[in-house]
Amino acid sequence: MNHKTWHSKTIAKMDRLEQIFQLQESFMEVLSNNKEKLPEWPVDPSDKKAQQFIRDIIHRGTEEAFEALLHLKNWKPHKHTEVKEFDRAAFLEEMIDDFTYKLEALILMGFKPEEFYDAFCQKNGKNVNRVKGDY
Repeated sequence: MNHKTWHSKTIAKMDRLEQIFQLQESFMEVLSNNKEKLPEWPVDPSDKKAQQFIRDIIHRGTEEAFEALLHLKNWKPHKHTEVKEFDRAAFLEEMIDDFTYKLEALILMGFKPEEFYDAFCQKNGKNVNRVKGDY
């Protein structure tokens, strides 16, 4: 069975979050073998070079988030005219680029989909309780 067939059959059996993690990890392997040498993962989170690399990856994602912000034209409170055009697809693409870099950092640090999901649900619960409470 070739890689593409295996990849398609494996992806079909996963939930979407697992698929996203697997797709990104596969991309990271291609990237590491061709264009950019990524450190072997999971990295040691106490290692200085690993921390520097993770910071760089997260900063790249943040740059993509800033690119997404450039698509928002009506945020200035003092501006009276409104730009009605909004490139939804371009905005989403930049947000996906941001998410991709953040996901890469998580994978490099050794986080798995289940751990991410559990932590997300726990944090979401805290946020809901804060809004409903006296936070």
